[in-house]
Amino acid sequence: MKKLIVLILNLMAIFTMTACTDTKIYTFQEASGFEITNISSIDASKSVYLSFSWNVSNETYNYFDCEYVKVNFDINKEFLSAWPPSPAKDDAYSLRIVTNLDDPTNEEDDLFLCYISHNTNYMYFNGVGGTYRSKDKMPLEFIKLIVKANEYNE
Repeated sequence: MKKLIVLILNLMAIFTMTACTDTKIYTFQEASGFEITNISSIDASKSVYLSFSWNVSNETYNYFDCEYVKVNFDINKEFLSAWPPSPAKDDAYSLRIVTNLDDPTNEEDDLFLCYISHNTNYMYFNGVGGTYRSKDKMPLEFIKLIVKANEYNE
């Protein structure tokens, strides 16, 4: 019986390890549908419910050039579902990215939204065929740039 339990545990461990390695990694272009060079400006807010946002410097573009994974994550439920605003739900920096794609079929004026969770520092966005999360936490330098932009403009 002990051998059977050990065998089952080993099989479960092997299955878990192989399941983790099957996660496909995406570039920003694959996940978003456009290149980083197409970003014309980024406005940031320290909250998803603020009506004001502030332009973040061009150096922030480099932070988007990282790896992304597709996740089962509902941005609306996690970040945008509390109205009136609630500190319990209002837990993400909001990034409004304007692109220079000049696509006449795009009715949203080339606006692309990203959210960086205050709790985890992972970045999320709805992209090509699903929701994506940065593979790694966003660097603290990036968070500091957003905070600095907000403090400067308050």
